Amino acid sequence: MEEKKLFNRLFEENLLNNRKLVNLNDEITDLENKFKKKYGDEIFLDYCKISDLTVEEIIECSNYSFELGMKLEKI
Repeated sequence: MEEKKLFNRLFEENLLNNRKLVNLNDEITDLENKFKKKYGDEIFLDYCKISDLTVEEIIECSNYSFELGMKLEKI
């Protein structure tokens, strides 16, 4: 099995067993449902897009920091 696929599979399996992540996911789902009920589908979809972009931004910042750290280690 390809390394990336194996990593993703192991990661997903372990997510289901990580109590803190499961609790966070449950809390997020609950809040999303309340938000959607209160404000409707259109605003909820905008909220989801904003959330996705925010997560993408955090990942990019993390990747940049990691890459910068690797470059600095070589100096």
